[in-house]
Amino acid sequence: GFKVVYSKSKGCYVVVPETAKNNNGKKKVLASVLAGLALVGGAVAGNPAHAIVSSDGSINTEGSRIDIHANAKPANSVGVNSIVVGYQNRTDNEDGTTALGANNQAYGNSGLAVGNQNESSGGASTAIGAGNRANGAATVAIGNVSNANANGAIAIGSYNNVNYTPNTWQTTPKQAGDHSIVVGSYSHAAGNQNVAIGNNVKTEHDDSVAIGADVSALAGHNIAIGSGGTKAQSAPGKTGSAAIAIGLNAQATYGNDAGAYDMIAVGNQATASANAATAIGTLSKATGNNSTAIGNKATASASGALAFGQATQATAHGALATGNGAQSKGVGSTAVGRTAKANNDGSVAVGFNAEATGDHAIAIGGDGKGAAFNDSPNTYDGLGNKTTATATNAISVGYNAKADKVDGVALGSNSVTTTDKGVVGYNPSDPHERKYSPLTGNVQTATTAAVSIGNGQQMTRQLTGLAAGTADTD
Repeated sequence: GFKVVYSKSKGCYVVVPETAKNNNGKKKVLASVLAGLALVGGAVAGNPAHAIVSSDGSINTEGSRIDIHANAKPANSVGVNSIVVGYQNRTDNEDGTTALGANNQAYGNSGLAVGNQNESSGGASTAIGAGNRANGAATVAIGNVSNANANGAIAIGSYNNVNYTPNTWQTTPKQAGDHSIVVGSYSHAAGNQNVAIGNNVKTEHDDSVAIGADVSALAGHNIAIGSGGTKAQSAPGKTGSAAIAIGLNAQATYGNDAGAYDMIAVGNQATASANAATAIGTLSKATGNNSTAIGNKATASASGALAFGQATQATAHGALATGNGAQSKGVGSTAVGRTAKANNDGSVAVGFNAEATGDHAIAIGGDGKGAAFNDSPNTYDGLGNKTTATATNAISVGYNAKADKVDGVALGSNSVTTTDKGVVGYNPSDPHERKYSPLTGNVQTATTAAVSIGNGQQMTRQLTGLAAGTADTD
């Protein structure tokens, strides 16, 4: 070891081995850093000082500099207002550089390298810790083997912006983005203005943000926040594209559509994998272009499909499903209500367990049914609890109403269409000699099924408030 003592014969402080004796009777041992700082203070007072304290015991004064080292030091040039303290530290004669510790390199005006094997270059750069690199203007690298090698880049933590081989000390730098920020471990911010925070976090292209553990934002303007593989990745090279993934293993990606962008996936394992698709909720999936799935296990799997509520399914183009377990399977179909089902194109089912199973069928009300009989286009309307419309263009309205005749209408609770088309009506002139001649054709014989307001047996209704008719068919 060494110590700093005052040499009376030389009239200055020198570094000598700790075993050396003090022969002048006046022992003056000073810490090397304090000695250097004292000399710099003299410079501030108007007496320029350059302190070099080395193993050979020499001290020189020239300018406002401090260079304190012990043991083999390579060739070095210390700039004005610079400080170099430690073992094999290097600077490059730029103003205001500081290297403290061992094997550090501070290159560039106002550069700072503190610790062991750190490097700062590019001007106003800072590297603190062990094995860090701050190699751009105004860069910051703090921690253990972190790399900030682009202008204004910040890397804080362990093994950031580097290629790392597990179980070895071998690393190679990865290129950081200008003004990017990475905080954590084993993370990489590759694009300009990117932010990567957490463990094993990755961002690519410009203006992206990734926060969490095992998270990646792999295209411009992407945001990924979560853990367990959360990923945001819109189509490569798409100007103004964006993707947002938030939640455990949430996925907002372009899937099989290389041109897809603007996906949003929010929730545990939520998936949005088509152009402008939105999935919000645990296990929700939006896989059709412009589709939306909101709710636990909600699924919208066709273009323009909308699914709202737990376990809802909208699986055809333009389909809408709203309510717990609602299913809309036909093109342009609508299912609203718990377990409502719209199974065919253009069908509508509204209410608890309502079901429309024919093209353009309509079922409205709890347990309402609208069913097809292989005619297209068909319309089946069931309006009310347990209503049933099971014939072409049939309409039933009311609790337990049933319309089972083509073009038939059942109005009111328990009403049933019992009369089909073609049934000859009652002619009151039949018993008389003078016949009422106009009572023929469609006046006497209906061309479509009847409108029923009862069931023709136990239940009948009066029609009240009627005005006199104006035609034979009134």
